[in-house]
Amino acid sequence: MRIESLSSQQVAERLNRIAQEKDDQTQTFSDSLKQALQSVDQLTQDARTAGQDVLTGTSDQLHTAILAAEKAEMALRVTLQVRNKALEAYQEIMRMQV
Repeated sequence: MRIESLSSQQVAERLNRIAQEKDDQTQTFSDSLKQALQSVDQLTQDARTAGQDVLTGTSDQLHTAILAAEKAEMALRVTLQVRNKALEAYQEIMRMQV
């Protein structure tokens, strides 16, 4: 097996490419929060659609509608708990003596 040497320019180009790929993959907390809230909203919309389909008779999949509603409810509960914990953390920080 032969190992070829790399010039400093080649190393720099590869490092820049790796850094660019990492920057593209990095998500901020705000981005993660937006994505999670969009996911919860999508679950809620899916549950609403499934329920309407059952009520209007376009679907006879009652169990699917119930599961969709439960998923949406669980996601909303988790979102509320995360909000409550974030609020508690903020309040704790505000009570700190500097």
